[in-house]
Amino acid sequence: MEYRIIKILSIVITLTAAIGLVILAAVPGLHSYALSQKQEEKRRQSVLSLMQNSKNLTIQEDSKMQGQIRLTLPKGMKKEDMIVQADPVECGLSITIPGISEYYFYDYPMVGSAQHVENLYFDTDASGGTIQFELDQVYEPEIKSKDGYLYISFVSPKELYDHVVVVDAGHGGKDIGASAAGVEEKNLCLDITKKLKDKLDEREAMGDTDGNGKQDLKVYYTRLDDEKIGLEHRVNLANNTGADLFLSIHINSTASGRESAINGTEVMYKVEDTTGASKAFADTCLINLLSSLSSQSKGLVAGDDIKIIRLAKMPVALAEIGFITNGTERERMQTEDYQNQAAQGLYDSLITSLGL
Repeated sequence: MEYRIIKILSIVITLTAAIGLVILAAVPGLHSYALSQKQEEKRRQSVLSLMQNSKNLTIQEDSKMQGQIRLTLPKGMKKEDMIVQADPVECGLSITIPGISEYYFYDYPMVGSAQHVENLYFDTDASGGTIQFELDQVYEPEIKSKDGYLYISFVSPKELYDHVVVVDAGHGGKDIGASAAGVEEKNLCLDITKKLKDKLDEREAMGDTDGNGKQDLKVYYTRLDDEKIGLEHRVNLANNTGADLFLSIHINSTASGRESAINGTEVMYKVEDTTGASKAFADTCLINLLSSLSSQSKGLVAGDDIKIIRLAKMPVALAEIGFITNGTERERMQTEDYQNQAAQGLYDSLITSLGL
């Protein structure tokens, strides 16, 4: 009896191993995928976990570090040697430090306050390590280095800037928007946004114009390249920064998407904004665009059924520059001159609406 049980168990084990080999042979990438997942889990470690496991950490005990996080820099490392990248759309910040390993924060744990930080991750590769901060809101990082340490503070944009604006280039990535004759809305939106950014950059560079210690203007952009951004991420950027104005740039189309004689510029606004601020902002955009483009007015349009308009907590305007389904307007919108004129109209609208 005992011999039969052992024999049966041997057969079961052999069959299980054989089935495993068949699966691996049929799906050759499965084994490497599993290994890569384990390696990724090991490599991508939560720095908060490292902090909690470190006996040398004194976050709550160090009153001088309230609102700050302190990192120990590798010997000879300077602030300029690191790569700092903010991602306001994702409420994130990454700091890449050359030459450090995955064990760096075991030896040199971070000290300070985790206020505003929802989570941190530490990635390593051959060149060094990258700390990825996930924040609860959009903050401007203030980073200073002193005596071999790096000090990071997270400051609300409204504490640093008199005026905050969010500009949204519609669509992007696989979401091409409207299209006609091989021309895609997402590209026209981005082209105009970049030209608007050039003008706004000059304004931002003016700095503190009224001597109150704050910068005059800060502009955030939902995208500056060809990537798809979720609608909630777009409007959340405006809401999380406490923006004074939210401008979304789009190109219009006929409902059918067919070529048409219909042309002109329209601007959508939030009717539910009972203060009238959204309508006033949209009206300013329409007036300035009509002036700069010499286009036909299609008027102001209620946009409350549009998610980014409905959820915006500040005056919001969605500018439809022209119709991609109109051959003449489509050709104009592809030219540098017309895009610059559109950008100028939008720039004038922002500056006027902010009272600058």
